[in-house]
Amino acid sequence: MDFKNKPKVSIIIPVYNGESYIQDTLQNVIKQTYKEIEIIIVDDGSKDQSYNKLLAISKNDSRIKLFHKSNGGMSSARNYGLKQVTSEYVTFIDSDDYISIDYIATLINPFLVGDSVEISVVGYQRIFDYNPNKFTNVKDISLLNSTEGLNECLLQKKGYDVSVCSKLYKTSLFLNCNFIEGIAYEDFEMTPRLFAAVSDNGEVAVIDAIKYLYMKTPNSIMTSSFQKRDMDILYVVRSGGKFVVEYLPGAESAYRAKAIAGVFGVYRKALWTKADKEDSKELFNELRSMTRQIRWHNGFSKKELLVSIIVLLGEKLSTPIVMLITKLLQQL
Repeated sequence: MDFKNKPKVSIIIPVYNGESYIQDTLQNVIKQTYKEIEIIIVDDGSKDQSYNKLLAISKNDSRIKLFHKSNGGMSSARNYGLKQVTSEYVTFIDSDDYISIDYIATLINPFLVGDSVEISVVGYQRIFDYNPNKFTNVKDISLLNSTEGLNECLLQKKGYDVSVCSKLYKTSLFLNCNFIEGIAYEDFEMTPRLFAAVSDNGEVAVIDAIKYLYMKTPNSIMTSSFQKRDMDILYVVRSGGKFVVEYLPGAESAYRAKAIAGVFGVYRKALWTKADKEDSKELFNELRSMTRQIRWHNGFSKKELLVSIIVLLGEKLSTPIVMLITKLLQQL
């Protein structure tokens, strides 16, 4: 496809202490086949040599706009980056992840074909080591309404997810949507609000292709040891559940399934790392409350069934089972 005279796309990359991997991440960003891009890099108060490395890289590419700010966390850095955007379209990349060289070309294509697309989505895959063979060609593109598109992300089919990465947005969607700063699981909190911001006649282009590789590291939220901030998951699913019921009611069941999976993941970490018993109990009680809301006649996920059985067994009896599940997952 000829991409001459096409609209510019902004790429926001927050960086914090990423000196060991940011250069590798940027290689494929700089090599994008779609050339009309601005690369907005926000150094979020790194204490290592990240900023100096980025400064050297930026001198060789005028499309890179490098900013430095005091540390405020991922949401703060993304909000800062959004203020620097000068284009109609924006996407996010985490500083230790990888994109295919046709990532932007794939995501922008549905916008160029039709006027109604406001979000495009590609699949992603979790990896431990970079392997370009994990990227796949486009098999199909589905044009869905906002509820249907969110359901695809919540149910995590074909590599779709609630991460704000692996998606391209009309920048106008962020006019009334900022990332909440100071919380964990900010993507799970933000994504339903972005899909709800899609206009009544707007569409979500769901692209069947893996174009984003998410690096699993010891320090990532989902793989690290339990921390007190992990309890933010309760605020996220409680507020998000109410939001979805009000603004995206057709996504309620899928949201509950994802919320159960999210809280169960934190509960497993809490048990594994012997967190405060009151925290574990609150997480278990939330799982009990959510499983009671499952409408079994409408279908259910395997994780919903598993968590329902664990809840029926009770906190004490189910603990050895949860610990075994955690041990097995760590070996994958």
